[in-house]
Amino acid sequence: DTVIGQDPVAGSRLEVGEQIVLRVSDGLAGVDLPDFAGMKGPEALKVLKTIGLLGEVEDVFDEQVVPGLIVGSAPAGGTRAAPGSTVKLRVSQGPEPRTVPEIVGRPVGEAIVELARAEFTVGEISRQFSPDQTPGTVLSSDPAPAAKAPRGQPVNLVVASAEQQAVVPDLVGLRSSSASKVAKAAGMTTAVTNLALVAGDPRVGLVISQTPVANTPGAAGTPIQITVGILLPSTTTTIAGASTTTSRPATTTTRG
Repeated sequence: DTVIGQDPVAGSRLEVGEQIVLRVSDGLAGVDLPDFAGMKGPEALKVLKTIGLLGEVEDVFDEQVVPGLIVGSAPAGGTRAAPGSTVKLRVSQGPEPRTVPEIVGRPVGEAIVELARAEFTVGEISRQFSPDQTPGTVLSSDPAPAAKAPRGQPVNLVVASAEQQAVVPDLVGLRSSSASKVAKAAGMTTAVTNLALVAGDPRVGLVISQTPVANTPGAAGTPIQITVGILLPSTTTTIAGASTTTSRPATTTTRG
């Protein structure tokens, strides 16, 4: 507190024991500032306007406060500001972005540890045939090393594989012979299971389903299990001079 006046004034003569009255400032005359912490920026600006103050937004990183909420203000809440003056509102932009570590060329296990230390999570790990690299070595990452990314963002890794990888072709709807050719062109084979269907079913002669499904990675030479529709076989039974024809379901498996 500051003394801003006195009575009697300085230089006056007083009797011993006579009282001197001091006038003490109780601080800046102005507007009491509320605590803006936790409020949204636009809401705080409206409050400032209603109490005759101006507002200025400053974006800051904060590890705890949700993005868009106010971390604090200057002058701080609970103090006073001169009428018409500007109050700076510090608005959280969330945690400061992290730098993706240099993990290319390192074993995938070490890369995962480094990502955790940098406060990232591990995203999708895909494998790529790379005869010049030790299997399990990280070939690339997304986001790339040295890139800035939000805390906790998944980082996808491509890891070296000793096996040639192939993409499973879509065989559903093809005839069995065509499916075998398409699979061979993709570096894979087929294992056929026949499913008996009734006459008139449009799926007769066609691939009905496959495992693994199309467009997924698989090792070269891996067989694709396909189910092909065939016409339900029929048998003839003679009863008392008359003959009847019945159909029996049949399932067979072949490889090609």
